[in-house]
Amino acid sequence: MSMYRPTGYYETASEWAKLTYTHHEIVFPAHRDISRMPRTIDGGLHWKHDNEVRQMPPAGSVTVIPGGRLWGKNGTVVTPDDKVVWDLSIEYRHDPYTLPIFHEQIGQPERLDGNVADLTFCASDTYYHWMLDVLPRVELLSKYKGPGIDVYVCNLDWKCSFQWDTLTRLGVTTSKIIETYPGIHLQARNLIAPSSVGYTGHAPAWACEFLRSRFLYADGTSRPARMERIYLSRQKARWRKVENEEEVIGLLRRYGFEILTDELDRMSVSEQAALFHAADYIVGPHGSGLTNVLFCHPDAKVLEFHSPNYVNPLYWVLGNHVGVDYFYLIGEGPRPPDGVDPKEDWENIRVDLGKLERSLQLMGC
Repeated sequence: MSMYRPTGYYETASEWAKLTYTHHEIVFPAHRDISRMPRTIDGGLHWKHDNEVRQMPPAGSVTVIPGGRLWGKNGTVVTPDDKVVWDLSIEYRHDPYTLPIFHEQIGQPERLDGNVADLTFCASDTYYHWMLDVLPRVELLSKYKGPGIDVYVCNLDWKCSFQWDTLTRLGVTTSKIIETYPGIHLQARNLIAPSSVGYTGHAPAWACEFLRSRFLYADGTSRPARMERIYLSRQKARWRKVENEEEVIGLLRRYGFEILTDELDRMSVSEQAALFHAADYIVGPHGSGLTNVLFCHPDAKVLEFHSPNYVNPLYWVLGNHVGVDYFYLIGEGPRPPDGVDPKEDWENIRVDLGKLERSLQLMGC
């Protein structure tokens, strides 16, 4: 057995901190903050939205782990007593004991004599998770009252220009970044670990406020040519496409919608923020482009398509924080019973055109 392989795990960083009396600071307390309910032509709320009303977004906290270790591309956090901290090491479709660190040979760590801040996350190459799970942690680090930071550790992808764009905007320069890679193993004098923020799907209001303050016209981005009504296509995505999109686009054009395919990929985050802030109506299937709903103006109207086997309320939550009037439409096909979540997030969506037109009318288009 590898001498550096963990022997178990703590569920949360706060659990470990209570046992060791180390610095664990709540920067933003957890609190319920749902005020606007979603609307749909289907009548009553889908059970996933109903459940979300009762959920508590996680608190924003920072934990200092003297002698803490960070392993692997996704940044698994290990305490000095050789246990993984699960809520700082989340990997989707894993439980703690199926994390790769429990099954791989773990080499000796590289020791860093300094304070190392952890900005890793398992899905940081996805726009939503980068914006809501990684960047708000920079805000947590700026507000906590512990040791200063010498370097940041990030898992980055050269194809994701939004990562470099936003880090630079927040003052995290390349000279202060250590990039992870498979098998990397670091041990810091102090590992400074801000909590993951939106991984539960319920990103808190403070995270949205932070992102709006930093990216919405804050860098002098000019207001775009007015696009009052936009449709976000996923035709170039790998999955979760609209199967009958040609017909959907035809209907939306009759209502004055402009169609965006890969235009967002060529924009800076500030440009995307400005575009969404200028829009009155936004329609699209569930996908990362809808992350920009957090930049909408109050009372903008958003219609999101879901497949029957994957209803995720996270964009309703973001819209709720900024005052968006949110609507949803579930695609065609058999629906699982209430309480059953197949989580088939790759499934494509077929939109009933009659239901779409009624949804547009419900929105006031």
